[in-house]
Amino acid sequence: MKQEELGTSDKILSEAIELFHHKGFKSVTMKEIAAAAAVSEMTVFRHFETKLGVLEAAIRKYSYIQPMKKLFEEQIVWDLYEDLKMFAKTYHESMSRNKAISFIAIQERNNMPWITELAEHNPGQLKELLTRYFQDMQAQGKMVAADSAGQATAFMTLNFGYFMSCNPSIKSTDTDAFIENSVQTFARGLRP
Repeated sequence: MKQEELGTSDKILSEAIELFHHKGFKSVTMKEIAAAAAVSEMTVFRHFETKLGVLEAAIRKYSYIQPMKKLFEEQIVWDLYEDLKMFAKTYHESMSRNKAISFIAIQERNNMPWITELAEHNPGQLKELLTRYFQDMQAQGKMVAADSAGQATAFMTLNFGYFMSCNPSIKSTDTDAFIENSVQTFARGLRP
C-alpha cells in the first residue's frame, strides 16, 4: 500500500470512529464517512468495501495488544512493581487514545454480537501475556505462589474498571496517581 493510501485509510478510520461514537454505528452512512474524511464515497468503498469493514479495520488498527506484546517482549525488567506499573501505564495510554473504539464496542454489542468477540480478543491475549509473566515471576522466586490466571484477571479488571469509571474531566495526573497506588498495593501483596 502506498504511503498516501495509508494516510487516506487512517483519515477515513479516524473520522468514521468519531461518527460511530457520536451517532451510533447504524445511523452513520458511508456518504457521511466520506464527507467527514474529505474523500469520495468510492474511495471509502475502495479501501474498506463496507461500513462493517470500516468498523472491523478500526477495531484491529486501534487495538492495544501490539504495544503490550512489544512491552512484554522487550521491556520487562523482572521487578514486579516496575513491570506492573509499566503495564498499567501502557494500557491506560492506549485505552485513552482509543476510548471511542471501546465505547463503540460496548454500544453495539447487542446489535452486532461479533463485535464482542472481536473486542474480547485483546483482553484474552493480554490475560495470556500477564499469566505467563506471573508464572515466570513465580518460577524466579520473585512472586508468591498464586493463581497466575486469577491474578492476571484481577489486575486487568482493576485497570479496566478505572478506565470505564473515568469521565473526560479526569486528568492524567489522577490516572498516574491511580496507577502508582494500585500497582504499589498489588505488588506488595504478591511479593515473597
